[in-house]
Amino acid sequence: MQQKAGNEVYSTLTEIRTLMNRSSRFLNVSAYAPIAVGILALIAVWTVNRIFNGGWDIDPMLTVNTHARIYALLGTAVVLVLLCIATAVGLSYFEARRSGMKITIDATARRLLWNFFLPLIVGGVFSLALFVNGYYGLTSSIMLIFYGMALVSASNHTFSSVRYLGYAELALGLADSFYQGYALIFWAAGFGVFNILYGLLFLATKDKR
Repeated sequence: MQQKAGNEVYSTLTEIRTLMNRSSRFLNVSAYAPIAVGILALIAVWTVNRIFNGGWDIDPMLTVNTHARIYALLGTAVVLVLLCIATAVGLSYFEARRSGMKITIDATARRLLWNFFLPLIVGGVFSLALFVNGYYGLTSSIMLIFYGMALVSASNHTFSSVRYLGYAELALGLADSFYQGYALIFWAAGFGVFNILYGLLFLATKDKR
């Protein structure tokens, strides 16, 4: 009897903890979103390589020496960001509808958006300022570092495992800062491969969360 009562108490406490966790975190995030974002990033890297280098093989060096190339790179970056946001939102909305849930921009969602986009926007503006003024060397590492900061910050308001992707992006960005001239390689790894690997691990452990 005591063991049964203890199990019931433990089960009740677990349910309460789960409900509290769901009320304080935005969990309507599609597991396919990081995979889709990673694929889009790899496509963008391939596109930039074709525009700048003209070959089919990835050349890690980028030569940004004309206004046309600057505008092409900035345009690709803007299109990529918009596509990634639209894809993540669309996939999350579709998954929520399929699960019979409704996505609402409540206080939890607003906290998630604020904590994610604030570091991302600051890093983007800072990178743009460096880029416009001709300081290209650390731009890719700064993007990765601020992206990692955004993920770590957002992890407090969604799945906690997101912080590990953030840590990986931070480490990669710091490594990139010591190896200038390999922007495409680090971009492909950070924004592409890391996101895809995280998405696959997320899917594999989804039912255990």
